Amino acid sequence: EVNYIKSYTNILKLRYEDSIAIQMDVDPDTITIPIIKFILQPLVENAVKYSFTEKTIADIFIKTEVIGSRLCLSVSDKGMGMSEEIISDLLSQGDETIHVLESKGNSIGLRNVLGRLKLTYGDDFSYRIESTINEGTKIILLIDLKRGDRQDEGVNHR
Repeated sequence: EVNYIKSYTNILKLRYEDSIAIQMDVDPDTITIPIIKFILQPLVENAVKYSFTEKTIADIFIKTEVIGSRLCLSVSDKGMGMSEEIISDLLSQGDETIHVLESKGNSIGLRNVLGRLKLTYGDDFSYRIESTINEGTKIILLIDLKRGDRQDEGVNHR
C-alpha cells in the first residue's frame, strides 16, 4: 500500500507541480504489515479534491504507524474541512457496504474504503474523522493487529 501511494503521489506532484505539497511519515514497522489494497489512494484523492475546492494549494500529510497493537493510517489536509453534519452522517452509518451502493457521488471514495475495511476486519477496524471548516480534515484508520490470521487480498499466505 505504501508503494501504491508513493506512485500515486508522484503522479499528483507531476500534475499539480508547485500547487501541491505531500509529506509522508512511514513507520518502517508498518511496511511489511499486509492490508487490503487501495485504502489510502481514495483518501488522498479526496484530500486533494477538497483542498482545491476553496484553496489554490493542496497540503497533504500521510502517516503510517503502529500504536500499541493497532496499525494506524492517517491522511490529513488543510482543505475546506467538513461540517459536523457530514461527519455525523459518515460516523452514524451502521452498514457501510449498503451506503456505498446507495451513494450518488457524495463521499463514495471514503465510504468505499470504510466499507471494505469493515468487511475485511470486522470489529478489529475502527476510524475517526477530525475536521474543522476552512482548516482541514484528518481521516484516521485503525486496524487491530492482535489476530494472527490477517491476509492481504490477492496475496497467498501459506
